[in-house]
Amino acid sequence: MSDRLSAISARYASALKRSEMFSSADGRDRPTPIDIWLWQLEDVVTRNAVEHRKTEPSAPDSYDHFCLYAHHDCLKTPEDVQCTPDSVLFEALGLSGSVLGWLQFMTREHLWFSLISANWGHPTLRVGVDDLHLATEDQRHAEVVSQFLNLIRERGDNPVPDLRRLAETLRATLTKMRGEHLTSEEFAVWLREFNEWLYFIYVYTDKPNAPALLTEPHEPLYEGEFRASFAHEIRQAAERRRRYWNAPHSCDYGPRDEQS
Repeated sequence: MSDRLSAISARYASALKRSEMFSSADGRDRPTPIDIWLWQLEDVVTRNAVEHRKTEPSAPDSYDHFCLYAHHDCLKTPEDVQCTPDSVLFEALGLSGSVLGWLQFMTREHLWFSLISANWGHPTLRVGVDDLHLATEDQRHAEVVSQFLNLIRERGDNPVPDLRRLAETLRATLTKMRGEHLTSEEFAVWLREFNEWLYFIYVYTDKPNAPALLTEPHEPLYEGEFRASFAHEIRQAAERRRRYWNAPHSCDYGPRDEQS
């Protein structure tokens, strides 16, 4: 996570600048946390596709936060991004095109999301730039998994039972191969090395953070015309994501071949 923090420090500075605006309004017009996540996916891909246009990472064998890893030919304008399904947007960011793409994206973008969500008055972990030390790694992963499940369940899906069955099948196979019983702690260590994203679902689904670890809800920190325009921008993007998240898509340029 520390390597990724340095790559997005400029975006945190922008978020902090936004937070300088304060408001005494009642906050009933605030977008929901899920709205913010849906907007954020469009926002990040649009920045990469339109502003950065990098098709190779800055350093070989490294993850570049500003690289468009795939779909260079079909994601060139904001309008291209807006009508494209989630799976394609995740592939463009070098993430999984499956449902786990959301978990990977939320892990990658959690600090940025927390700043925006906190500015809208939603309870968040204390994970801002100045408060990173206040949240442990376990607390951050638990919060991401909770938000991931909220978004997926809004769509009427719940991948947890299938993913857990897969994990238990792996555990049974591993136990048979080793010829000895594996404790939950031993299996968790192995699972994290085998598939980190499956590990997060397996370990943190039933371990949400206690309310005491979150900030208190409060009135949004945005005001005036900026607040109204930003709320409108988020809601418009969220509406598009809900409409196009699984839309048909055809593109000749898919995910980058890792063997090339």
